[in-house]
Amino acid sequence: MMYEWPESLRDVYWCMNQVNAWITSCRRGTFNKFNSKNYRKAGASDSNWCFLHALQAACFGLDRADLVTRELWSKFWLSKGNDFTEGVGGTDVDAFLNFLRAKRVSLVTLFKNLQKKLLSSTAVLERRARTLDPGHYIVYAAEHSIEHYLTLVVTDPVMIYDDYNVDKDPPCLLEPLQKLDWLTHSYEIRLVALPRPTRSKKSKKGSNEKSRN
Repeated sequence: MMYEWPESLRDVYWCMNQVNAWITSCRRGTFNKFNSKNYRKAGASDSNWCFLHALQAACFGLDRADLVTRELWSKFWLSKGNDFTEGVGGTDVDAFLNFLRAKRVSLVTLFKNLQKKLLSSTAVLERRARTLDPGHYIVYAAEHSIEHYLTLVVTDPVMIYDDYNVDKDPPCLLEPLQKLDWLTHSYEIRLVALPRPTRSKKSKKGSNEKSRN
């Protein structure tokens, strides 16, 4: 007979409920598909809006905290009829990114996932971060079945923002990556970057004429 500490079993009943719900649904499709659609949502924060907070923290780090506001988020969830208090899934993230694009918020790099395979620890995430260009990234990570978004700041050393509270000054603080000792999975890394300023054709033409003179 083996004894398990209660903290080791904290997710067991939740997982059993997932399987029971799948059985009750007459086992439509595989369990993984059912789980992804109904349970895989990132929301490891008080409001379950960790995706929004990670994106806001990245914009704060870029000195553009005005880009993604709570008001903009409210307009989005009101349009969807869902306040996402149970967290956000992959389709919700894509929908919000499309919403931002429709509102002409220029963060187009967010549509590309820079992580090609599952990362299994904080140390592996740090090694991957050191292959990336310096900048701000949002990371979709998890501790087993508890999923969470955070902001990765690729600098030396690699740092993170792990929360965002607009009512505080500053709304977020840089912390060492090693704080993520709970991380068991990392699914996505997305770059948050401002568009590069474009030179107008007129100014380019003027500079060419000046060089000929």
